[in-house]
Amino acid sequence: QKGVMLDGKMLVQKEQAIKFSPCSPGQIIEMAGFLGVDATREFYLLPVVRRAVVAPFPIDWGLEVDRLGNSYYYNKYTMKVINSHPLSELFIDWVASSRQRWADETELKRKDAQDDQEIQEEMGTSWMRFGTEDD
Repeated sequence: QKGVMLDGKMLVQKEQAIKFSPCSPGQIIEMAGFLGVDATREFYLLPVVRRAVVAPFPIDWGLEVDRLGNSYYYNKYTMKVINSHPLSELFIDWVASSRQRWADETELKRKDAQDDQEIQEEMGTSWMRFGTEDD
């Protein structure tokens, strides 16, 4: 079978992986809350959140509801049972790494701007650097 692989395991079949899955803004905001993303301040993480919303369900996992109405997930092959979506940790980690990458890039930009400011203070602006023929 062909599909999306992660660490040598097939997560979803190819037909599932390429199907377009629309989602609503409400679903994105709800998932953002679950993943610990402040949608109003961490807008740069919303593409990751959207990917979590539309992610296809792993082919080796099933979803059931117990007698009390609680959802749980089980692995069809190992019979492992969990209470959270099988890909939750993957997306939580992805949010954390994206957040760190954004912070690193922002810090680099801040340092570059600070260096530019120091150079400008040291040399003055270009319109201030002029001389006379006597110099």
